[in-house]
Formats: sequence, structure tokens, C-alpha cells
Amino acid sequence: MKRQFSGLCLSLVLAMTSLPALAANIQMTAGESVGSVKLGAADSVLKKNPFGLPLSKSGKDTEYEGQTVYYYFYGKPDANNSYPLQVYSDVKGKVFIFEVNSPQFVLPSGLKIGSSEADLLKAYGNKLKKQKRGSIYIKYSLGDRKGTDFYVKNQKITQILIRSY
Repeated sequence: MKRQFSGLCLSLVLAMTSLPALAANIQMTAGESVGSVKLGAADSVLKKNPFGLPLSKSGKDTEYEGQTVYYYFYGKPDANNSYPLQVYSDVKGKVFIFEVNSPQFVLPSGLKIGSSEADLLKAYGNKLKKQKRGSIYIKYSLGDRKGTDFYVKNQKITQILIRSY
């Protein structure tokens, strides 16, 4: 009996250690931050893995709306080549956009990728500015130059931008 119990415990330990770790939710603050990194922070902090996701790709882009920007893409890309988190900094090395594409990033209201348009409207109501983006997407903006944009497709949030520009 004792031997069977020891074998069972060992089997459970081995099974548990071979399971992939579940990623914890990372808090966002609308118009301000993702995790501990705030808009306007020096991009040097982005190389220190502040989000608990691997830095998959980084570089310089000169074709971002006529500006030179630096990009930092975290996690594994999905089928559309979108990374869970894409962060952009300007030529001065200051973070100005967090592009969120994964439900592991959550606002205090509980909103995240995949949340319903109804939940978005319930959380922010008349603070949101609605814009139609072609025939497929609706964009809701919260704030002005420093704010948060929610992209909605088929009544679900598909992307969140926390930005200052």
C-alpha cells in the first residue's frame, strides 16, 4: 500500500511539472500602462522582459506613418501574425503605443480581448467616441491624445491600443 501511494505521488508530481505554466493575467490601465510599464517610459526597460513574455522580435521601422519607430513584439504570433503584445517607441526612445492582441491583458473593469461590445459600452458608456472603420471594424476611443482605442469586430473586442500621440 505504501509503495503504491509513493508511486502515485511521484506520478502526480511528474504530471504536474510537465504541464505548461498558465500565463497570469497582466493588468492594464486605460490611457496609461501595461503591467509596470507606462506610456512615456524609456524603451530600455522593454529589453528586460517586464511582461513575463519572451521578446520575440524587435527592430526599427521607418514606414510607420512617416515616422521612425522602434518595435518590441512579445510572445508567439497568431495566425494573423499578430503578437500578444506589440510595443512601439519613438526616436527619443519613449514608449508611445501598447498594442494588445491577447486576452491575458486585462483592464480593471475586466475588459480584455474577446470581451463583448456590450460589456465595453457598459464599462465606459458615453465616455467613448465611436468611429466606423470600414465595413468590418468599429473603433471606440477613450480619451484624447493620451487614451485607449478598442477595435470591435462581430461585437467582440479584437484589439486594444493604449497610446499617446
